[in-house]
Amino acid sequence: MTALLLWFLLGQTFGGLPAMEPGTSVWLMSPDLLTVYARAEVVEGELRFDARLEPGTPIRVSIFPPGLAAADRSANADAATFLDGRVSDDGLDLVVRLVDRDDPLSLRAWLAQQRGLALAFGDP
Repeated sequence: MTALLLWFLLGQTFGGLPAMEPGTSVWLMSPDLLTVYARAEVVEGELRFDARLEPGTPIRVSIFPPGLAAADRSANADAATFLDGRVSDDGLDLVVRLVDRDDPLSLRAWLAQQRGLALAFGDP
C-alpha cells in the first residue's frame, strides 16, 4: 500500500511536466517574457543551454514541443509549458515551482531521474 501511495504522489508531482523528447526546445526568459536569456534543445540525451546565467536570477522556463518553428512559438504559446523559477545558488541548476508542489524542484535532478537527460550550460 505504501509503494502504491508513493507512486501516486510521484505521478502527481511530475504529471504536468512535458516528455522532453529530442527536439524539445527550452528558453530561459525574464519573468516578464521580454528577454530571452538562454536557449537549449534536447539533443542526444542532453539539454545544453547556450549561455550561463548569474546565480539567483529569476526566470521563466518556456518549454516548446518538438517541431514548433521559432517563428510560430509566440502564436502557439498554448502548446508550451511555462514554469517560474530561478537559477540555483551555484549557477548549475534551475529551481522551478510547480503548481501542485509546495517545495521547489531541481530541474537537473528531475531531468536525470525522470527523463534520462543531462542539464548543462555553455559550450561543451
